[in-house]
Amino acid sequence: MVPGRKSDSVEQPDQGSLDLSEAHAIYRQMALYDMAFEVQFGLEMSFVRTLAVPSIAKVLMGTGEILARPLKRSLDTALMMYELIDSGPDGPRGRAVIRMINQMHRAVPITEDQYSYVLTTFIVPAVRFMDSYGWRPSTEREKEAVTVFYRRVGELMGLRWLPGSYEEAAAYLDSYEEANLAPSPEGASLMQATQGALVTRMPRGARWASPTLVRLMLDDRLCEALSLQRPSRAARQCFALAMRVRGGLVARRPVRAEPRFRPGRSGKDVYPHGYELEDLGPPRRPGEGRHVIPTSSGEMS
Repeated sequence: MVPGRKSDSVEQPDQGSLDLSEAHAIYRQMALYDMAFEVQFGLEMSFVRTLAVPSIAKVLMGTGEILARPLKRSLDTALMMYELIDSGPDGPRGRAVIRMINQMHRAVPITEDQYSYVLTTFIVPAVRFMDSYGWRPSTEREKEAVTVFYRRVGELMGLRWLPGSYEEAAAYLDSYEEANLAPSPEGASLMQATQGALVTRMPRGARWASPTLVRLMLDDRLCEALSLQRPSRAARQCFALAMRVRGGLVARRPVRAEPRFRPGRSGKDVYPHGYELEDLGPPRRPGEGRHVIPTSSGEMS
């Protein structure tokens, strides 16, 4: 789809099931053009959610990457996700990213249900963020597109359980979180390290309020599980109002002409000269790799 006016960007209802190429086209349009802000922050919060599961937080703590290089770890995760979204899971760069993810995960003790939960965090929270705070809610076609896209990602990762629909993904996520969300020392430490990295994703004018904004994007149960103070009811009401005002303004603008992400060129403050896919993720051996460890902003573009 070619970027155009906002009214032209919403997918029309269609009774047919989406194939992967159609789903990829719709999801790519959402993430890189129409709903770029909403998808980005939804995906950021997806990563944060995993820290609220003690068993997953313990695994992440054991790798040492988040505490040692929180900004690089956070940005690399985002870049790999956007490489997948841009190329598609069956595109050349998408397949390369899947191979990298599978290779990295072989050395990490992650269970099947944890993998499935993480997969649903890429599907559900971003859609819910759009529906709650976006300039428009998601369409049923978009929900289907996101689900089809990540179902293919799950297939390439060798997962046995894959959601058959958005509703099934949402039910799995809610059931898993009901049973597994809880405070943990690992989750609290990782969240503290991650908050500094999340600041760099905020609009520059809002960074002073980033700790509060992060908490406002999480529900009370997640705040408790991450050892974060619950926002007040007044703060939540002000945030919702501010997002509605933003939505009204954005709805009047044309769809962005430039994509949210540029393969190999985004992440300029971490990779000022661009990056190769092999730069993403932890070094293969201590001291190996072309990684630039930043001390300031890690914006994607």
